[in-house]
Amino acid sequence: MKSNIHQSMSIIILAIAVAFGSYYIGSQIRETPNIESQSLLLTEEEAAEYLGISHSNLFRILSLESEDRSRVSVYDSYAYIPFIEIQGVRYFTIREFDKWVEYKMHNKSLVY
Repeated sequence: MKSNIHQSMSIIILAIAVAFGSYYIGSQIRETPNIESQSLLLTEEEAAEYLGISHSNLFRILSLESEDRSRVSVYDSYAYIPFIEIQGVRYFTIREFDKWVEYKMHNKSLVY
């Protein structure tokens, strides 16, 4: 008899743990941003569109930043638009753009 009570209690506790775990995992999945869309590489044209500026304006900003960057040896990570260059083509991510804009807004240096 005592064994049946322990077995029943164990099953109830296990069921509660599974239900709680499922709820917790489900809520975390809903709150997690879509990493795939934020890690997608954007071309210069797509990056300009994301920022709401023309491609020529983005190119001008990148050129000014490149000139400025060549004059300094140390700078903050988001002082300049982050990008990677593969075979001479620049690529950007939305996540890094958002961090760059936040840095520029915080440092009040978004004007070019």
